[in-house]
Amino acid sequence: TSGTPLHLLVVGGGLCGLGAAIATRLAGHRVTVLEAVSSLREVGAGLQLTPNGVRLLDAWGLTADLADRVASIDYIRMRRYDGQLLAERVDYATELRSRYGVPIWCLHRADLQDAMVARARALGAEIR
Repeated sequence: TSGTPLHLLVVGGGLCGLGAAIATRLAGHRVTVLEAVSSLREVGAGLQLTPNGVRLLDAWGLTADLADRVASIDYIRMRRYDGQLLAERVDYATELRSRYGVPIWCLHRADLQDAMVARARALGAEIR
């Protein structure tokens, strides 16, 4: 490769398209995101991001912007349909931080999308 920056087109301004746009800009390339709707709006509900996902958001520069809009899972209890206990974790967020450096994040999809749109634009991505 010559190191010449590319201009990439990303079709779709959902989470995957915005993630591609952010990663593309961070790699030094131009990017235009083409979205069918005239304005991005709140769609979807809650998400859980595993530690790998949280670390990716950190690499993209999003964790500080999202920190006040997320919750972590501190306690988990899973049961079968008949009530039998399958798994239980107390202080789960601390366990995950110790093992992976970050916890699982729970947040609303719209909050994540808003932060990703703002970050992509701040990096110079064009979203139409």
